[in-house]
Amino acid sequence: MTEGNANSGTGGFAVVLGLVLLWGPGGCGDRGPTGSLPPGVSGLYFSADAGTDGREPWILRSPGLSPVQLMDINGTGGSSDPQSFVRIQDTVYFTARTAADGRELWRTDGTTAGTEQVADINPGNDDGIADGADLTVFKGDLYFAADDGATGTELWVYDVSGEQVRQVRDINRAVSPGSSDPARFTEAGGTLFFSATNGTDGVELWRTDGTPAGTQQVADINSSGSADPDYLTYLNGILFFGATDGGPRGREVWRSDGTSGNPVAIDINDGSGDSNPAHITAFGNFVYFGASGPNNNGEELWRADTSGFHEMVENINIEVGGGSNPHNFRVSGNRLFFAANDGIVVGFWTVSSASLQEASQLVVNPNGDSDPRELADFGGTLVFQATDADGAEPWYFDGRAPKQIDDLNTAQGTASLPREFTDFEDRLFFTATDDSVARQLWKVTSLGLDPIPIPSNNRSDYDPRELAAL
Repeated sequence: MTEGNANSGTGGFAVVLGLVLLWGPGGCGDRGPTGSLPPGVSGLYFSADAGTDGREPWILRSPGLSPVQLMDINGTGGSSDPQSFVRIQDTVYFTARTAADGRELWRTDGTTAGTEQVADINPGNDDGIADGADLTVFKGDLYFAADDGATGTELWVYDVSGEQVRQVRDINRAVSPGSSDPARFTEAGGTLFFSATNGTDGVELWRTDGTPAGTQQVADINSSGSADPDYLTYLNGILFFGATDGGPRGREVWRSDGTSGNPVAIDINDGSGDSNPAHITAFGNFVYFGASGPNNNGEELWRADTSGFHEMVENINIEVGGGSNPHNFRVSGNRLFFAANDGIVVGFWTVSSASLQEASQLVVNPNGDSDPRELADFGGTLVFQATDADGAEPWYFDGRAPKQIDDLNTAQGTASLPREFTDFEDRLFFTATDDSVARQLWKVTSLGLDPIPIPSNNRSDYDPRELAAL
């Protein structure tokens, strides 16, 4: 069924949406160590390259909302490429690279003087923390995968109160140095779950309470290889995830309470056939996901609950074996949103809390793919990137129908490609391009269009990334 219609005009969440471009040439803000940084850690953190120091950490904070470079961490003219900003109490942690120490753990109190490396986990210029590695807050401390150069990539923690970095456990001791490669950290019911290998059982589901003794494999799901657990999702005391047992059931959804007995499979594709569950997302009292069932429908929208009950929600692509490939799941307000292919177009779909057993299409582009991406929640309102005749532009769902925020890049055949929608102090920030400049930082307010310069050393493409409101 179809719900709502597209509105390509500008509008507002309540009254009007104003767009403010935070842009570069001739800026009025301050840059780097000479800048005036007000006290306080709260702000919108991101990485940017203003053309002089390479990609470095920046912060935007109230009241001026003028971005400032925190520090030139890699002072060799190269980039420190900061990643994974997270906050614990009055400190923001992230990873960054220097020529001397490689990528390691850093922290800041929001000032240049208070921005410093926490530890050199891997001595010398080799990385202690890999590119793209997540930092996860658990019980007030910081957990991550790291390599000290001696024991391989293992589970580490930064003890905030004791200001100490330590390895939680050398999980893979089958070879020396052997890496357990912990990943997919997910807190569930006071326990931190993750995937890892001990070098013998393959990649399986693990858990930790932060102590060596409390870091244990939950189960050897695939006794002949790796279970490769993914999409770890917590709902009502149960951890759901995708995994394979190597044969009897294939790759299916599994559920575990994490403490007693072995995880139990929800066998969607009966027998040894794989259902290949993907994008497992909690909504209401169910988890929703894409999976291939037993009736040659291809990958469609399914749901399951903590008892193991499961059903296909909607056969969106009715072609035999077609599959709608539901993806880009996001919960916002009282709805689950996602993208799916009905066999004609890649469209915008939703499941509402009032109709949990039915998916409805929301029309953005009546003439082709809307291909919704970058779905994010902004105070209970969904914002996203979608494509219509104007190209890929920023949109939102007002509770009744999708509406375009604005056509930022009006040149024919072009698109602004908005990314990283982030809610900071009740303002919506994101990156996008327009007709005159390359990728910049934008904000949405009720104040109307008001361009604000940002110091970028007369460079229009400073390409902000890793936006984090902390």
